[in-house]
Amino acid sequence: MKREDGKPSQGRKAIAIAGVRGGMGKTVVTLGLIRSLCRKKYSVAPFKKGPDYIDPAWLSLAAGRYCHNLDTFLMDDQTTRSIYESNHPDARLCVLEGNRGLYDGYNVDGTHSFAELSKLLDVPVILVVDCTKASRTVAALVLGVVFYLVERRHPNPLLPVSLLTSNRVFAASNAAALILSLIHI
Repeated sequence: MKREDGKPSQGRKAIAIAGVRGGMGKTVVTLGLIRSLCRKKYSVAPFKKGPDYIDPAWLSLAAGRYCHNLDTFLMDDQTTRSIYESNHPDARLCVLEGNRGLYDGYNVDGTHSFAELSKLLDVPVILVVDCTKASRTVAALVLGVVFYLVERRHPNPLLPVSLLTSNRVFAASNAAALILSLIHI
């Protein structure tokens, strides 16, 4: 990815954990992922979107290193990139946790959303979806999330949603219906 100043970014290996709304289990999934990677001797650099201090404390504890906040509302794009690129350069993987829903930002256009931050830093998204009492509807929801910007004729519509993790799947039959529905997307 090229930055606005024309220089390529460092191309750090990273993933962004997002949800379709708050309360989806993003923090639990992110903590579990970071802790699991650290137990396998991966060095992980945690980042949190927004001016949050509670989740970064948990993410710092899980990673064994300081979690930095990234927020394009409080800092310009260059500062955001600089914080992301310069902190924990030894880390094998950066893990960014979103806040609220993926496209929820300052206004109706999603300004300062986690989707915009993920695009700015060229980080693919893992979407966390609450699957309580749902299966096929989750597939429709995921399809909508993936193609939302295309339908709105956004100037930069492609946000790489790389993976989906389902949270709160309680029955094997629910999991099977969910998987079959998602396969058909």
